[in-house]
Amino acid sequence: QAIRWNWPKTMWAMLALGAATYIVLAMLGSLLPMPKDTPFDKLFQNRRDAYLLAIIATTLGPLMEELFFRGFFYPVVAKRWGAGWGIFVSALPFALMHMQQYGYSWGILLVIFGVGAVCGIVRAVTGSVAASFLVHVGYNGAQMLIAIFLTHGFTRMPKGLLECLSG
Repeated sequence: QAIRWNWPKTMWAMLALGAATYIVLAMLGSLLPMPKDTPFDKLFQNRRDAYLLAIIATTLGPLMEELFFRGFFYPVVAKRWGAGWGIFVSALPFALMHMQQYGYSWGILLVIFGVGAVCGIVRAVTGSVAASFLVHVGYNGAQMLIAIFLTHGFTRMPKGLLECLSG
């Protein structure tokens, strides 16, 4: 109750919002400089690891990140400085945390900051960490489903998978 984990009645809408966020941010990402090869791409070198990563990216990853950034961190900042600062200040370290895996590109920093901001806005509007978790799952899930489709079930891995997924 302290972290406000209450399931929204609009569960499918939250997942759809996450998927829509992915589509919009992928289009934005196609206009930004993105690295051609990243440490993240290396995690997809074999099919089994790619599927395991897809499962983690749509379950445990969003759960842990949302619990920390929108469950614990956001409320402290929002209580002290307001919801706007809470959204911004929780989205920034969320984006910075992902920088290494994406090759320290400022373009990807903006995209992932956008994901964190959308999750923060959802948290602020709904008062629910579960809602931001579902948005995060929708975002990562859309990304992984598109990756599975583009690679024919992770059997044909292009060099620079991130570049394919961002536009």
